[in-house]
Amino acid sequence: MDTPDAPRTALRNADHALVLDFLARPAAPRAVDANPVAIEYAGRLLAADREAGSVQLGFELAPRHCQGNGVVQGGVLAVLLDFGIAFALLTKLAPGASAGTVSLSTQFLRAAGPGRYTVEGRVVRLGRTLAFGEATLRAPDRADPLATATAVMAVQSARG
Repeated sequence: MDTPDAPRTALRNADHALVLDFLARPAAPRAVDANPVAIEYAGRLLAADREAGSVQLGFELAPRHCQGNGVVQGGVLAVLLDFGIAFALLTKLAPGASAGTVSLSTQFLRAAGPGRYTVEGRVVRLGRTLAFGEATLRAPDRADPLATATAVMAVQSARG
């Protein structure tokens, strides 16, 4: 538990630690297993590039994520896109820094059902206090996107 006198230099965001470790030691895909929301959607970190500020994530959606008509609820797709932008930003942030979504604009281009999906996230611009990113959601067997998003993220520097 943090106290006012506790050091704040340690990396406390398990997702950030995962991304930084993946960048340092790229290997096979890794489960995003410290985040309950990512666990719900079977999140996997597939690729990351610090220089490009980009990631590729994999997710698997089940029938329980669908509305009554068999289509995945749009908010679920927005969550996946938000993960893509956030994880892309984590490739660029120093240990101990963090960010949070300020705004997310999502475009749904076609319906999605249960199955496997990939999200490609990219940092478009990184400033001192704000970052801008974009993400695309695709089914593995389709080149055209199912949904896209842009976001503004508030950046908080690592505190010492």
